[in-house]
Amino acid sequence: MKSKRTRFIAAAAVIAIAVGLVVLLGGRKAPVRQGNLLTNGDFAVIADNGLPEGWYTDAYIQTVGYTEYSAVSGEARIVNYALNDARFAQDVAVQPDTLYCLSGFVRADATGGLGANVSVSGIYAFSESVYDSPDEWVEVRLYGRTGPSQNEVTVYARLGGYSGEAAGTAWFKDIKLEQVESVPPEYVALQWYSSSAPAQSAAYDEPAPAWPWLLCAAAVYLAACFLLRGWVFSSGIQQKKRGWLALSGLLLAAAALRVILAAKVPGYGVDIGCFTAWANAMAGGGAANFYSSGMFCDYPPGYILVLGLLGKFGEWLGTGATEFLVKLPSIVCDLAAAALLYAFAKKRVPQRAAFAIAALYAFNPVALVSGAAWGQSDSVMALCVLLVVVLAMDDRWLLALPAYMLAVLMKPQALMFGPLGLVALVVTLIRRKNVKLLIQALGGLVLALALAAAVILPFSENMEDPWWFVSLYANTMGYYANATVNACNLYFLFGKNWIGVEAAADWYIRLCAALLLTGGCLFGLVRGGALRRDTRSFIALIVLVAGALALCLPLG
Repeated sequence: MKSKRTRFIAAAAVIAIAVGLVVLLGGRKAPVRQGNLLTNGDFAVIADNGLPEGWYTDAYIQTVGYTEYSAVSGEARIVNYALNDARFAQDVAVQPDTLYCLSGFVRADATGGLGANVSVSGIYAFSESVYDSPDEWVEVRLYGRTGPSQNEVTVYARLGGYSGEAAGTAWFKDIKLEQVESVPPEYVALQWYSSSAPAQSAAYDEPAPAWPWLLCAAAVYLAACFLLRGWVFSSGIQQKKRGWLALSGLLLAAAALRVILAAKVPGYGVDIGCFTAWANAMAGGGAANFYSSGMFCDYPPGYILVLGLLGKFGEWLGTGATEFLVKLPSIVCDLAAAALLYAFAKKRVPQRAAFAIAALYAFNPVALVSGAAWGQSDSVMALCVLLVVVLAMDDRWLLALPAYMLAVLMKPQALMFGPLGLVALVVTLIRRKNVKLLIQALGGLVLALALAAAVILPFSENMEDPWWFVSLYANTMGYYANATVNACNLYFLFGKNWIGVEAAADWYIRLCAALLLTGGCLFGLVRGGALRRDTRSFIALIVLVAGALALCLPLG
């Protein structure tokens, strides 16, 4: 009996020691691998084809004559004779969840896009861009962390970038990929993996593969509009006390649908990669180092602050910013916009009509596709602009102007609403001739400027140019020379994605635009009886038809 007990104790001790060793050795952090992980990173070995051994070439536009690759001992060169995204590439084995630094020396005589840089494949992350340094080598670096199960990364020595094609010449030398223990304070470690890989832009004449589904969704939505119209005007008692209860059920259903779409439908890879990278950069480096880090970013500081909060939340969760997290702002803003529409409408129309308005927005296919599915940020700006309209209609300019500034800080496209808002404000002041209203508008302007300063100043600490944000907006608004880029509109529907702004719209696109514009407005005017009661409405209809006809005229 005693011997059995002894053997049992010995066996238990051996098992305990074995488990302890496994825990100690398994939990011990892997040592940092020393040296450059790249093959022929110094370009010292040139293959028979004149290109560096161990590297291959890749480009967005691979037409012969667009780009030329060459190498001499110690240097590799890319020449883009027209705008292109061209690169020397190499696949490298890496360890999961590990910090790395990709660095190198670059010379460039380049224009446009992202210039010359080093980057990694599959995400929207780049080192500092080099443009005008043909005679001086510039050291560039890109820090990043691999994913939990990532075992490989593709590195680029690159001239251009996704949606940032460049022309000119770039030289590269001493490219290194090294494992590091920490990141210098002036840099941030980006996420070197993405839950959805970016895709290059489709060919100009390639039809949109999703158009049948979009048309089906539009047809269902149109049918729902007619059904709701009948319900709104049907007889029956409307119980006002249950209005907000019904709205809560509507918002819960809309939220559930959006969560399913966000989880099941991959977002647009490039933008998701940008948003997650920017969120993690804000969480790691803060606002003061964000725009000065050299990382590409064409979004204004307002939305970057939103992403920073998501990055911090992801950091607390231990996951970093994820695709689902960066889709949340659009989901929340869509629901808030529906609630705002209901609150505004129920004071002016019957409760059923107010509920129908909220429902039509909450389940609008465009909002669903843009936000919850694709992960775009338009819903955030849309909520801010809607708030401006609601406040302006109530003459609450003290709050409307700061709300408009918030919209501009979220997305530069809000600037396009500025002229309309200015006309509305001026007309209101002239008609009312109310001194208090003028004082209120001036107060709103002061609050708007204070809000802009509060958002912009934290990012300005390390910026050399005090007016850097003006250049940011100017560059962003002029960045894309395309009529449409991945937008849910007629151009996309008819396969004209990425078409240049210099190209005239086809006749059928102009015809559809004219019919949609005049048809909807004419239906509203006739149905409401405005043409029979008001001469000004008849004049407005004539102007509307003239404008619609102008859309059908050839434009070059």
